[in-house]
Amino acid sequence: WGKAIYRILFEYVGARGGVIGPDRCAGGSTKQAALRVWRSLAKEYPQHGPWLDVRPGVAVQHKGNRNVKLPGVIDLPAAALYAGGWEWDMPGFANWPSFRRKSKKEKIAWAKKYVGSGIREPVDVTVYASGAFGFTDGHHRVMAGTVLGLEIPVRIEFLNFDPGLWPDLVELLKAGYTRRQYNPQDWKLTRTGVPPLEVVRRGPDAADEWIMGKMG
Repeated sequence: WGKAIYRILFEYVGARGGVIGPDRCAGGSTKQAALRVWRSLAKEYPQHGPWLDVRPGVAVQHKGNRNVKLPGVIDLPAAALYAGGWEWDMPGFANWPSFRRKSKKEKIAWAKKYVGSGIREPVDVTVYASGAFGFTDGHHRVMAGTVLGLEIPVRIEFLNFDPGLWPDLVELLKAGYTRRQYNPQDWKLTRTGVPPLEVVRRGPDAADEWIMGKMG
């Protein structure tokens, strides 16, 4: 969860044109485990002193990042993407958790109304080294597709993810698996490859064990 939570925070701050840094209050109260996650993610962004520039489009231009755009549009299960923590009916952070507390009937009614005759505008998605996904715009489309069990159109950009592994990852996504199931500890799959479908079917622990076995 560590990296996933940081990525959500980075997207939220970056979408508002901001920069972000580790906690420096009271001599620095960030725990060492969190700092290790921070240092790992910091390699993906331009850094100015303790501050990271997390604005959209900046990270992919950062020297040393391997960035590749996949041509065209592909349909992926909306449930494979994370639908953020903001941008629902009202401004402000944490409105999607409020939405999730609604009844199933209310969610479906909202999703059907939002989707209308279909989701046509692709969501621009970044695939990170761990096989995790990130996006700034498109939270409504992803949530509506998730509620209705739809595949939605996406444009893919790889950030430090090996494009050669993409077909293996798509197989898992099309089978209904998410990053928490095929890579629960957020390892860099560029070093190990993507766990095969028959392994992921046995559960997150089996997938994690397969990845760690490839690290030796």
